Order: sequence, then structure tokens, then C-alpha cells
Amino acid sequence: MTPSASSCQNSPDDQAVLRVLAECYLRIAAEDPVAIRKRYNYGQSLMYAQRLATLTPDDPDAVNLVGRAALGAGKLDQAENVFRHLLASNPRQCYVLTNLGRTYMAGARWAEAEATLRQASACAPRLVTVYESLGELYLKTGRPEEAADGVPPHRGDPADARSDRNPRGAGGILPR
Repeated sequence: MTPSASSCQNSPDDQAVLRVLAECYLRIAAEDPVAIRKRYNYGQSLMYAQRLATLTPDDPDAVNLVGRAALGAGKLDQAENVFRHLLASNPRQCYVLTNLGRTYMAGARWAEAEATLRQASACAPRLVTVYESLGELYLKTGRPEEAADGVPPHRGDPADARSDRNPRGAGGILPR
């Protein structure tokens, strides 16, 4: 048992500890290449996020954390419900639109995913994850030529041109 997990057991209602644990397990899961550990870590993140959201039901970040963990854990219905609930209270949450689009992608609901991600790109035209998700969608649906077109052009901000985040900034090189 890690010290963080034991401190959570000692003070199970400490919102800061719950938030940190949920976020950490989410990051660990996203980076872990081993499926069984990934599944375990997403489950742990979801458990802590749900406990946090129970304590702070009016905190949209805590509720969003539940959706992100549910998406990672493959609980697509739960993730969709969380993201739809958040969007009902504030439809201009661009990152939530992106996560909803990714949830549709995980369920191979390609048309809904594309429409939602296009909404997200209109909402936040510089949010790189939207374009990464659109590019991934185009590749998975057999439209590689559209993957490069979905990337916004470099707009003078050096961060936009980083080759690891913007293929067009790297000379437009995308796998075909």
C-alpha cells in the first residue's frame, strides 16, 4: 500500500487527497502499456473520483474526473452520462465536448464522435487534443487524407508548431 493510499484510508473524506489520487491513477493508467495494470489503475481512479464527486456534487471538475476515469475504465455509458450532465449545465465546456467525442470513438460511434469533435473544435479552435482526436478518428475510419486537414495551421505561437503535438508544424508529415 502506498503512503498516499494509506492517508486516504486514514482520512477518507479529504477532498484534496481524493482528487490527487484520482488524477494520479488516471495518469498512471494512461501511460501504462500493460493492460491488466491499466485496467486496475483506471478502476482505482474511478473509485477515488466517485468518492470525491459524492462529497462535492456541485464541483464540475470532480464530476468531470469521474467521466474521464469511467472513459478510461471502458465504462462508456457512465462516461457519456457524466459528460452529457456536465454539458447540460454548461454547453460551452470545450474539454467536456472533447471527452464526449472520445467516448463516442471508444464505442465506435463514428458519426456522433465526429459531430461532437467538430463542435469542440468550434468551441476551442486552438485545443490540440480536439485535432488529435479528429485525426485519430479519420485514421480509424479509413480517411487518412483528412487526418492532415484536421490539424489547424501554425498561427505564430511557437507552442503550436511543436512537432510532437502538431504534425503540420513538423512539415505536415502524417502516416498514410
